[in-house]
Amino acid sequence: MAAGAFPLLLGLALTFLESRRDVQRELDATARIILRHAENISEHAWRTVDTLKRLDHQGGGCESLERDLQRIGSIRTYFRSIGLTHGPDVFCSSAFGPMTEPLADVIQRELPSLGRWPLSVAGTTAVRERPAVVFADLAHEVGAYTIVDGQYLTDFMRAIGEPRGYYMTIVIGDGHPVSQGAPPQDTHPLFSPLSDGASSPRISVGVTAPESESVRAWWRVFTAFLPLAAILSALCMMAAAYWLRRKMSYRDEIRRGIARREFSVQYQPIYDIQAGRCGGVEALLRWQRADGRWERPDVFIAAAEAEHMIIPLTRHLFELVAADMAQWQAPRGFHVAVNVAAEHLQGPTFVADVRRLAAQIATQGPRITLELTERSLISDRKEVVRALQTLRAEGVDIALDDFGTGHCAMSYLQAFPLDFLKIDRGFVNAIESLDGDAPVLDAIIALSKRLALRTVAEGVETAIQFAYLKRQGVLHVQGYLYARPMSSDALARWLPTRGCEPLSSTGHLA
Repeated sequence: MAAGAFPLLLGLALTFLESRRDVQRELDATARIILRHAENISEHAWRTVDTLKRLDHQGGGCESLERDLQRIGSIRTYFRSIGLTHGPDVFCSSAFGPMTEPLADVIQRELPSLGRWPLSVAGTTAVRERPAVVFADLAHEVGAYTIVDGQYLTDFMRAIGEPRGYYMTIVIGDGHPVSQGAPPQDTHPLFSPLSDGASSPRISVGVTAPESESVRAWWRVFTAFLPLAAILSALCMMAAAYWLRRKMSYRDEIRRGIARREFSVQYQPIYDIQAGRCGGVEALLRWQRADGRWERPDVFIAAAEAEHMIIPLTRHLFELVAADMAQWQAPRGFHVAVNVAAEHLQGPTFVADVRRLAAQIATQGPRITLELTERSLISDRKEVVRALQTLRAEGVDIALDDFGTGHCAMSYLQAFPLDFLKIDRGFVNAIESLDGDAPVLDAIIALSKRLALRTVAEGVETAIQFAYLKRQGVLHVQGYLYARPMSSDALARWLPTRGCEPLSSTGHLA
């Protein structure tokens, strides 16, 4: 039940956050649209101010300019009125003609200064109940101004924000906010109003969404996510039930898998650099259940070790390898490498199990290589050494796998009789160029030469890695550059053809 509830609870949290991001993105987009509209009006207003200042003022009076002002005011949009000033006073207006009145009285507030400035105001003497925006360029001699009706801004904001209940404001200069909509109230226990804005040097826009918009956005996202959440919930419940069932009965599952012949072996070829052909294979156990599902090797092998089923599983591997090898035509000196676990090494049947495998494949001729992983902790070393020495005397080779990745590498080198040292792919991946430097890898190779051990490099995937290892004196390579793991039938067809071909310096079979 907890596994089933987790995706739903997680979905609630994620959709809550995603819905707020959606609302925030919409607010940001809305604020930018309004800002752009305000900037367009500003640009138009400033062009008009500049046009007014270029009028011929030599006549000195408003009578000679009034017609021009009315013409400009009538053919250009947005304007409530336009006019000319002497210092801070209006002397000519498109709305009232000749006049002498401080501009401060017209816009009903104190002027910022002489010079060039925009300012949003609550109203003007002509239209007190509606906001406006003043664009002025005042001088001691002749200046000019335009008054843009705020209705152009509020109508635009209403068209954009009213369907969503947005509260929007525009402040131009240090002026009065031109607003549209009602300020939202914060009354919801989970959702609160969200705000965003946009600004330019003289214009600031703010947009606030009510809590109802956040609720609406969350419901939209949640209903879209709900089918997926239900599927994830069901999958999690199934996975939890499967995990619990597998944890309780993995020992029986492995036993039944062996009885039902669900296990098979994949073989990854190992390239012999000196011989210029395939020198052996590593046997990799795979498990495909009756319903077609593949179990991950690291999972079922770890479970087999934990459930003390690794010895029966390794014996089954030996049987499968012996049956497969009857189909091959392996060359002389061919090696078949199999992994053995610490529990099996220290068990009383280990030597007998390996001898049985050797007897079963004796007619095919390949040598057996037992791979010891240094991740396995071997406690009874004297008995293991005695068993390995016995098998070596009978023609079995011993390899130390995954060298350098565990906690007991050096002690294993000193304690056990070895023939091969397998270099972990992590060190091979350190090779980046042919002329580069891989000091740890070089040290491992030098150590193996000092101990007279043959080396096998795992995970070789590029021609550069192959050339580097060959130059360093590595004798065998294993990895996707040469060949991927394959079934026994595929290997039987591959060995007489591709398996006899040398690997070129470019990493291709000849």
